[in-house]
Amino acid sequence: MTEEALLRAFFDNSTSYAFAKDLEGRYILANRHYLDAFGIARLADIAGLTDRDRFGSAEPYSANDVRVLQENRPMIFEEEAITADGEVRHAISTKFPLRDGDGTVIGVGSISTDITERKRAERHRVLLVDELNHRVKNTLALVQSLARQSFAYGGDPRAGLASFEGRLRALAASHDVLTRRSWDGAPLDVLAREAFDGCAVEPERMHLDGPHVRLVPKQAVNVTLALHELCTNARKHGALSSETGRIALTWRIDEAPQPRLVLEWRETGGPPVVPPERHGFGLRMIAGVLRSELEATVGFSFAPEGFSCRVEAPVPPSERAL
Repeated sequence: MTEEALLRAFFDNSTSYAFAKDLEGRYILANRHYLDAFGIARLADIAGLTDRDRFGSAEPYSANDVRVLQENRPMIFEEEAITADGEVRHAISTKFPLRDGDGTVIGVGSISTDITERKRAERHRVLLVDELNHRVKNTLALVQSLARQSFAYGGDPRAGLASFEGRLRALAASHDVLTRRSWDGAPLDVLAREAFDGCAVEPERMHLDGPHVRLVPKQAVNVTLALHELCTNARKHGALSSETGRIALTWRIDEAPQPRLVLEWRETGGPPVVPPERHGFGLRMIAGVLRSELEATVGFSFAPEGFSCRVEAPVPPSERAL
């Protein structure tokens, strides 16, 4: 193989975009990778054309070429172009004065490395960092609220600490479920079982029934906390405070007029229910958080045969899986 053939093979087999232009900005050379990217069959199809001829505008490519020639030195630019498939590709271009055997500048050469995937990864990383910051701020605000309410009334500090720790465990459980699913939402039945497990509810004392529903992260966290509070309340005052008590958690999607999640909690077999003079933090949190964060309607019933709770929340069609 001759030196010229070797250089041509090296040039055409490179995965970089390589080309050269004369002093008037007309293409005089391009490798196979560059031609393929722009859907050009042969070098002859662009030889003698300028960027204005090809793209309708000389900017920014020719401006970079001119700068290299004016300063008479290699320079590095970040450039982008729309390839034959309509995709915007990003590249780091090293441009340099092109000289003949006598050292006379006859044009400008360019070798560009595609960095499109790197740019996408950088944008994705920025989005992830922004999302992480948002989640951390929301979580810290929620933890602060849980701490404030758990210790708000000057009661037994040990009881307050136990309540606070239980709520933190419920919050952590919801995060664990979401993390296992890359924070793309979580099934309601999985969240419910996590909440029941966190309250040490025996499987034979609970009944879950409903279609497969995927809650978005915000819904998942708040519903898990609400279920924890309901479990805790049942353990202290309701069905789970007796050996014969049972809990049924059912849900469905009502489609009309807009999709809504209808979730019902019913307790049976426990001691007779006496309506409280005022709601404790758990019930206040359920009502307040679900109403403000999920735009839900929340209702409590203190019928003698058993406490019940009904929650209705909007479910965007794109965020549910049935």
